[in-house]
Formats: sequence, structure tokens, C-alpha cells
Amino acid sequence: MIIKKKPTIANGMASCVLPEDVIMHCILTRLPVKSILRCKSVCKPWLKFLSSPEFIQLHHAQFSKNQSFIVRRTHWSGTNTISLFSIESSDKNPTILNHPLDRHSLDIVGCCNGLVCFKPRGFSPSIFVLWNPALKLFKKVFLNPHGVDEKLSLGFGYDAEADDYKVVSIACLRNRPKSESMRVIGVEVYSVNSDSWTIIDPGFRFRVFRVKSDVSVNGNPYWLAKFAEDEVLVCFDLSKSVFKVLPMSTLDLEEDVNVKLVDWNGRVGALCCTGEKKGVIKSLDAWVFDENEQIWMKTYTIKPVESSVDMFLQFTKKGGILGVRRVGELFVLNPETGCVEGFFYGAREGESFEIYGYTESLVYIEGMRRASVTRKMIDYASYDNVAKERALKKFMISKSFGGKVSG
Repeated sequence: MIIKKKPTIANGMASCVLPEDVIMHCILTRLPVKSILRCKSVCKPWLKFLSSPEFIQLHHAQFSKNQSFIVRRTHWSGTNTISLFSIESSDKNPTILNHPLDRHSLDIVGCCNGLVCFKPRGFSPSIFVLWNPALKLFKKVFLNPHGVDEKLSLGFGYDAEADDYKVVSIACLRNRPKSESMRVIGVEVYSVNSDSWTIIDPGFRFRVFRVKSDVSVNGNPYWLAKFAEDEVLVCFDLSKSVFKVLPMSTLDLEEDVNVKLVDWNGRVGALCCTGEKKGVIKSLDAWVFDENEQIWMKTYTIKPVESSVDMFLQFTKKGGILGVRRVGELFVLNPETGCVEGFFYGAREGESFEIYGYTESLVYIEGMRRASVTRKMIDYASYDNVAKERALKKFMISKSFGGKVSG
């Protein structure tokens, strides 16, 4: 009678000359998610270890050093794409990510530890989606019903103390039809761990401007808001379940300034462009918020700005500022020298951008299911041809009717 021994990690690597600890902690943690998924098929001990929270955290810590971005691009011709690119890769072209609900336009709420939270438009009842593009898994969560006139402003983040991903849902009403801000009338927080909603008392009255948070830093979402008559920054602390107000008054801003909040390596940052509202950026001021002193500190001023620059979007981990030129070309600016250090894929003219820092991960949420997600290279030529055909068709119709044709 042959008695089979219970498999162990060591048995799974019996023919390997390297120490077990080196393989498990120094080699496997450096493999991309796609390779890790293959390694899970080696043996049951490997499957158990590679699925453990310990390994997932080690793997994420290793890959969080890399600099990748999720890009949501919207073109005037009607195309709407989500793509992935890395500023450190030798391949400067992005890859399209066909998200689980790719037939619907969407708003990306945020990215955190390899998870992307987005809200598709046109769904009734309303939902949001938690999606891991690397694992090709997603989970749909229903938002609680709200009134016809109400809007929802969502924020996404990570509660490190509870090891829990959370979504903040702020119900809002516009005071006037054309009002820029929306009055907050209720707050709920969804917990991934409990798969449930909790009603939160904001503690004070404030108004927000957008249907999603402006930035997420250290796992906590932030909104540009109005408190009384002052413009402030409102942060929701996911660990303590409380809102905090951060002053904006110490930002020395001119009237014609556009403020873009960014994650400045774990600190709240602001890219302030003067003249952007008029179509030409005259100068760029970069600010960082000091939590201890509760003041904004100016770190860089870049003036003049190259006339071809359309906007500045994000801060990179190595200290650069990511921007886009009017021809649709992404670039990295060195704020210390004012010089451009790298150009990336040439997008199409007439596109608007939203960019989020992203790190692929093995994070899994209970209830996730398989998504039909494929990656393919962007064929700019075909897109341009489609746009040209539409423009030519519109021109021919307008000539036939002797006037302009909208749409």
C-alpha cells in the first residue's frame, strides 16, 4: 500500500536549487499578475500561498513602485475609450481595456490598489462597478434609490485599518438649475467587507461641485466644496467615518485659474493653471498641502508655458508633471528644469483626458465574476479614417441642403 504524503510548498519545489524563501518572496513577488495566475496551477500549496493576503500585499508593495496610468479618453466624434499605459515601458503605445460594461459610457470614480471603481451612465436602478482589469474580474453593486432631482457624488478609497475598500455616496440637490455647486442632503458608505451600506451624518452643511471626488490620497477621497461661502477641500476619513474640512484660502490664486487636485506622493497637491479658461496657459503653479500646519505651500512656478500645452493632468511618482499637448500628445515635464523629458503615445486631436494612477494587483473581492476583457493596440489610423468619413459625410449633406448640419 502506497501512502501519499500531504503536499507542501517544499515538496512543490523539491527539484529546485534555490531556497524556498527566495522563490516565494523574492522571485514570485516580482512576477506580473498574468504569470502569477499561471503559477497557481503548479500545485495546491502554491495556489494557497499565492492566494493568501500576505502574498497579495507583498506583490502589491513590489509593483506599487511602477508608474502606470488608467486613461479615460473622450473624442468629439463620439468614441469613448479606457486605456492603460506606462511611462516607464519601452512601448509608448497604450492598450485598450474593454471594461465589463463597454457598451455604456461611464464615469471613473477612482483607482486604488489595482481596483477601478466606475459608474456607468444610463443604468436604472443606478449601480457602480468594482473592477480588477488584471484579474479580469468585476462586481456590480446597486446604489440605494434616490429622488428624481437628486444627484450622486461618489468617492472610492481604502480603509487600511480595517483592510476594507469603501465607496462614499453623497446625495445632492442643486439649489438653482444653473448653480455650479450641489447641496449635500445625505451620505452613505458602502463596505466591501460587510457588503452593506451605512448612513453617515456629515456633521456640517456643505456643497460639492462634481459627481465624483476630485482626488483620492492615502485611500481617502477629497472633494472641492463650498462651506458657508468659502471654497474648501472636504475629505472623508474612511477609517474614522468622519468628514474633515481643509482650507483653500492660503492658495494664492488669481481669478482666471483652473485648479486640478492631484496625489503628490501621498500628499494632497494642486496644479493651478493661469489662463487655461481662456484657452492659453500662461503659467503653472504647483502647491502641496501641509497637514500639520494646515496651509498650502507653493513648490514650483513654471512660466512661461509652451503654447502647445493644453492642460496638466497628474503628478508622477518620480516628481514629473504629466500633461497633454493640443495635438493630443502626452508628455512629462520636469518642474525643476521646466524641460520636457518624455513624450508618449500620440492621441487624436479633439480628445479630452482623465488620468488615474494605477498598479496591477491580485486584489479579489467576494462576489466578483469573470469579465470579457481583452487588450488590443489602439489603431489610430482607423479611428482617424472614421472621423474623416463622418466629417466628409456631414460636409456633403450640408452642401446638399445649403447650410450647416449639426451633430
